[in-house]
Amino acid sequence: MLSFPHGHADDPGRARIRPLHEQPSPTPDDAGSGATSPPRRDDRRRDHAPVPSLQLAVLLWCLWLLVHWLLAMTLNPPLRLERWIILIAAVGYLALWPTLRLAQRPSATAPAPALILLEWLALGIVFQALIWPLGFIARWSLTQTAWVNTAMLAWALLAAAFVAWGATARRGIERAIAAALCILILIGEPVVMALLALGGQPGWPMRISPLQTLWRLTAPFGEYRPEPWTHHAIAIAVAAVFAWTLVVLLTRLTARQPNKMRDRIRR
Repeated sequence: MLSFPHGHADDPGRARIRPLHEQPSPTPDDAGSGATSPPRRDDRRRDHAPVPSLQLAVLLWCLWLLVHWLLAMTLNPPLRLERWIILIAAVGYLALWPTLRLAQRPSATAPAPALILLEWLALGIVFQALIWPLGFIARWSLTQTAWVNTAMLAWALLAAAFVAWGATARRGIERAIAAALCILILIGEPVVMALLALGGQPGWPMRISPLQTLWRLTAPFGEYRPEPWTHHAIAIAVAAVFAWTLVVLLTRLTARQPNKMRDRIRR
């Protein structure tokens, strides 16, 4: 029986494996034939930039509400329990969530406005588990509880429109402006009124900030007066719908610009 040495070229059943230093290096022709090089580490980091998930946002929102509810039950805050909880919820819904959402590093695939709207809806569903038991404890009527709920969701929807606009932006200055606008919605008008009060100027019913509206709508049983605060909530809801319409239109216009540039390059 004939035998061949291991790895010999005459061995019909074995293919000689060339060492790495003998293998040919890729040429430009190979690259043009469809071979692709592995992505660089910088590209992979850019594509997988940290974006807060819906589950994380809901978890943090639940912890925010639960911790402050427990603190209010044990530390006896200076405000009534229902007003304290609603104030804390407004800070988290209108300032904390937008700030944390916009503080994330922008990724190659920016979140669509629909994802921001989904987060707003998920946080609003969690808020339902708080507002209705709270209304029962505070002895609110169903109408009063519904108006408190409507006011909170309307102002949060307006803040979510700024979050959606900032989340799709690539530049940090635009994201910072969006976060600042959300905070100004909450405390901008009260700060201006406080500064004017130092000079002896009279105040006015707040229409941009939700603080006074929520304060009046969470009045104790027997002191509740819906008007004009319910009108303010309706006006903010209309403004939020208008703001979301602008965000959707701007997002579509921005998405069409790269496509037009690609068509010009191909021509």
